[in-house]
Amino acid sequence: MKRGFEAGLFIIAVCIFIISIVYFASAEENDTMVIEAQILTGFEGGNESIISIEVPDYFFMGNVTAGKLSDEQNISIKNNGNVKIKISAELVNQNDNIFTNLLMRESSSKYMPIDKFNMNISSAKKNVYMKLNLTDVEGIENTFIAQNQIRFIATEA
Repeated sequence: MKRGFEAGLFIIAVCIFIISIVYFASAEENDTMVIEAQILTGFEGGNESIISIEVPDYFFMGNVTAGKLSDEQNISIKNNGNVKIKISAELVNQNDNIFTNLLMRESSSKYMPIDKFNMNISSAKKNVYMKLNLTDVEGIENTFIAQNQIRFIATEA
């Protein structure tokens, strides 16, 4: 009886060993990673100014009630370049009667309309705070999804 028990344990141990090998081998075969590099041309000794920013691809402002001011939201803008930059923003569709009421500010300033907004970024990233002001928008009768795009413009400060 003892030999049968030992043989059974041996078979179980071998099965666990084989399953472990198959599991870890298959996990390595299916792993992927995104790799990215900014390739520069004409870069000599760090004298060339590089202006590069990174912003979210998509942002949802949340549920905003007609006739009200939305909750404050924020996004981070990353400075991927090597110089201090000035950021301004504009709507791609400037005839939009909803997002023309978007207010923006940096942490130490007051809210201003998107077309008047600008800020400097000297560090790696900075937060931008936003509110959607629908207090004076008329003619909203039905619930709908409003959408536009913001173009962030970076120039050397």
